[in-house]
Amino acid sequence: MKIITLATLLALVMLCPISAWSQASKYKAAADAGDANAQYQLGICYFDGNGVAKNETMAVAWWQKAAAQGLVLAQYNLGLCYYKGIGTTQDYSKAVEWWSKSAEQGYAMAQFNLGVCIEKGIGVTANKPLGVEWYRKSAEQGYVEAQYSLAICYYNSIGVSQDVALAEKWFRLAAMQGHAQAQYNLGVCYEHGIGVSKDYSKAVEWYRKSAEQGCADGQFNLGVCYYNGTGVTKDNVQTVKLWKKAAAQGHASAMEYLRRLGL
Repeated sequence: MKIITLATLLALVMLCPISAWSQASKYKAAADAGDANAQYQLGICYFDGNGVAKNETMAVAWWQKAAAQGLVLAQYNLGLCYYKGIGTTQDYSKAVEWWSKSAEQGYAMAQFNLGVCIEKGIGVTANKPLGVEWYRKSAEQGYVEAQYSLAICYYNSIGVSQDVALAEKWFRLAAMQGHAQAQYNLGVCYEHGIGVSKDYSKAVEWYRKSAEQGCADGQFNLGVCYYNGTGVTKDNVQTVKLWKKAAAQGHASAMEYLRRLGL
């Protein structure tokens, strides 16, 4: 489980394209008059250097103003800035504070990040069951990282009683959205009958989807399936090809198996 990083912040920036310096000037006028949306947009201008000189400190200052007025995206971005130390001193407790405000308004990414902090005790006292509840709120909105994390919690009994059927459910939902590690884990569920009936062909299907996205675990397990002829026609050429891809990413088992084959 990981905190959504700057890439997410940049993705939010891209949702609000800025065309020219004149637009930044318009935002500035409205922001000075107290308009929260304009304050948020002006923060994006400063963060991205659109129409003004790039200045992350100024971006944070304007997001502070918008966040104080309850603007959910500003609250989320502000939390991320405090978490990463972008434009301000790193402060996990303030990150939690602002993500809490955003999460309470229903913003799924804030709910997930808050869940990570609470589950792991980052900037707040650890509380695994409460962390899981925030994962659940985010997951129920379709946020893929939360779905995957919730599945892990059910599988490993983190903050909840182990429930492999629910783990499989959430792995499936994340896998259907293209989450490579969830696809691999769903393949494991099918191969070993965890929370679902054994189905080797479906295991191969999900390992393949994972492997095609470059997941080393998926590549290795798909290679094993080809090696043993499990759910697929035995093919040692495919096995070696897949294990080499996994080994190139540092997958220890793939490297070991290749050495056993003298490769």
